[in-house]
Amino acid sequence: MTFTKDPFFWRLVPYMDARPYLREGGGHFNPRDRLECVGMPAELRAEALAYRKPCPACGLPYNPIRERASGGSLYFACSHDLDTNKSCSRTKAAAQEAAIVGQAIRAYHAGRGTKALF
Repeated sequence: MTFTKDPFFWRLVPYMDARPYLREGGGHFNPRDRLECVGMPAELRAEALAYRKPCPACGLPYNPIRERASGGSLYFACSHDLDTNKSCSRTKAAAQEAAIVGQAIRAYHAGRGTKALF
């Protein structure tokens, strides 16, 4: 199940942003998105960091909202961290999840994002 089907996603999406990131893949013709969490209230931040959902690739629980080691910013990850399972992040299921979540974030902020669409 995609994260966009989870009611918790719709609590987070006002604080999420999809930003093209050229360094990570595909070059400038096919940039990946960095799915960032920005300005999240402290209570929701704590809840987001503790939240677990099934990995789209293997189905095992993982934490999709993570804190960057370099700062305190949060981001959405589409699968397990590389130390847990490297192969999950490289699957078609993870890429599709990233695309769906990124599209939902953009649509929400453009005023077109509703639960019914995703």
